[in-house]
Amino acid sequence: MNLLSDEDVEIYDLDDNIVIAIHVPMARREQKPVYINACMFGGTFKRNHEGDYRCTEMQVKAMLRDQPESTMDMRIIENMTVEQRHNPELPESPQVF
Repeated sequence: MNLLSDEDVEIYDLDDNIVIAIHVPMARREQKPVYINACMFGGTFKRNHEGDYRCTEMQVKAMLRDQPESTMDMRIIENMTVEQRHNPELPESPQVF
């Protein structure tokens, strides 16, 4: 998927040097993973405050899992009783990872 448009690319001439500036917009959840060279597991990168880094296979699989418009954690559990909710086998919520 190509996220870039013509407006995202600017070309500057600075002191007889050509500088190309590319603004890479953030992909929506449904558009991820975005990768280069037709290689999903080797060409997917993630951006943090320090720069871009290559994603692990697990991170790419998480992006694929989270693509659908409705993910499993968005579903409302109908007809659940208080007794069922306080089952010690169920994890506490919210969980922070």
